[in-house]
Amino acid sequence: SIFLLKEKDIGWIIKSTTLFFFFFFALFSIFSSPWGKKNLTLGSFVYAPTYLNYGIDVVKETIERDKILFYKEGLSNIAVMKRGPNTILKVNGKVDASNSVDDLESEVLAGVLPMIFHPDPKEVLVIGLGSGITLGSINQFSDAENIDVLEIDPATIEAASYFKPFNHDALNDPRVKTVLADGRNYMLLNDKKYDVISSHPSNVWVAGNVNLFTKEYYELAKSRLKNDGLMFQWVHVYSMDSESVHAVYKTFQEVFPHVYLFNSSNSGDMFMVGALENDSNFLNFDSLSEKMADEGIAAEFQRIYIMNPYELLAYLVTEGDRFKAFAESARVNTDDKNFLEFQAPKSIHKATVTEALREIDTLRSELNLYIFGLEEGDELENLKRHFEFRKRLLPAQAALSEGHLFEAVEGYASARDATNLISPSFEMRTMQGCDVAALVVQNDAGAEAAKRVYEQCEKVFGPIELPDYLTQ
Repeated sequence: SIFLLKEKDIGWIIKSTTLFFFFFFALFSIFSSPWGKKNLTLGSFVYAPTYLNYGIDVVKETIERDKILFYKEGLSNIAVMKRGPNTILKVNGKVDASNSVDDLESEVLAGVLPMIFHPDPKEVLVIGLGSGITLGSINQFSDAENIDVLEIDPATIEAASYFKPFNHDALNDPRVKTVLADGRNYMLLNDKKYDVISSHPSNVWVAGNVNLFTKEYYELAKSRLKNDGLMFQWVHVYSMDSESVHAVYKTFQEVFPHVYLFNSSNSGDMFMVGALENDSNFLNFDSLSEKMADEGIAAEFQRIYIMNPYELLAYLVTEGDRFKAFAESARVNTDDKNFLEFQAPKSIHKATVTEALREIDTLRSELNLYIFGLEEGDELENLKRHFEFRKRLLPAQAALSEGHLFEAVEGYASARDATNLISPSFEMRTMQGCDVAALVVQNDAGAEAAKRVYEQCEKVFGPIELPDYLTQ
């Protein structure tokens, strides 16, 4: 300001106006309340439609109940929050990991799927630490001798310590080597070969992540696999148009000659396992049964309510030539023509799960169930029943993704009663939906209306303990 006053070539009007704003913002910064850490972790760029849908009162109540356990700004804004029984990892405000039923299934499967299907996974590479739950799942396999985990942000490594109860204290396993590095750069500078590589970055439309969804990235990963190695890739179908999803499928299959596609029970996540060799025993039922008999491996699957090989194999959507034909006309995403970086974000606020579920239904209906090595008999019939349950569950998954709670409840009951099978994960997600719907209704129409929400849910799920705000 002193230099401004001394400057003769600047008129007094400009000087006075500039000085006014200078002093105004100085006073504003002194007397205004600081930006709260909770405000900085809201992730409005992703969750704005949800906040608007639930209403300001519900959002405020949720924010007030959240407790910040860890907060650090560096390469990204990293926060660990406690929300009820759930511990949540947020990166720039977006939930990237948690121990909730929504996330736990995907986090565990990112570890166990490539490990369970590999005959002898001794050398393992994990790209992206997150909460460490995926790493912890891999650690449950005694076959693994050396496990390298790559993480680009040191704050994330610190944050993972808050998930020790859920990730088996993964980073302190003596087999684990934590490397602070970019995944692609590490593989470029390191010629070590692995049996399994698990890649579970954040969403395609988050800036920078799309570089882990290009053909060149997959070629680099392929060059670091042994001849019988397996590559795991997570991809989301929520908030992403089908053209972008198909492009990820196509790009992955351009590099890996035989690919298996699985989906989650929470409907929004897909998992690809790419193999360099076509192994006829890859999906063998007896082989899976033997591996799942291991106490540690079985316990890890049970965390996500997969109790036997039937339930695991029913996650399969398609494989091999059928999958290739499905994505044949899609574009390939490359470093030089990285169109997904600009196309994928256009769908960030769109409802895209229902269309993806229709595609899953079509692909799974074409699946040859004899690929699992079972002959006609009780075991094959039981497997068919599990696949039928997954098919009947799809309408309920679609309804829940679109916010149609009671339609989801009725659809689940229909699938359950027709097959005599259950999905605890889906039940828990639906019950969470009942809690949220009741809270919104209570704010709009009062306690009695909220109780009626629970009454509808109780018809399918049995007695429900009402929250405190409805019993006081």
